[in-house]
Amino acid sequence: MIHRELEDEFEKFSDLSAAVNWFRNELKHSRDNPSLQAEVEFTEADCALLLYRAIVMFPKVANQTTPAMRQCWKYLRENHQRLFG
Repeated sequence: MIHRELEDEFEKFSDLSAAVNWFRNELKHSRDNPSLQAEVEFTEADCALLLYRAIVMFPKVANQTTPAMRQCWKYLRENHQRLFG
């Protein structure tokens, strides 16, 4: 579902998956920058990818979405070109 939204930026699903998972894992585990003093640069598009992923994954666990999630999804879709342009 996310890949359909981002096909222009990520030709293959595996490219999208690698990008999203790298960023998430770096924030969680700091594998590339193990120092506690390390800084990780990220863009608004990086944050949007994490939000896309969270919005898709949450209903798989909770069997529902929230009004805030639906509003965020709408925002991401409306601002897609600005975020990923």
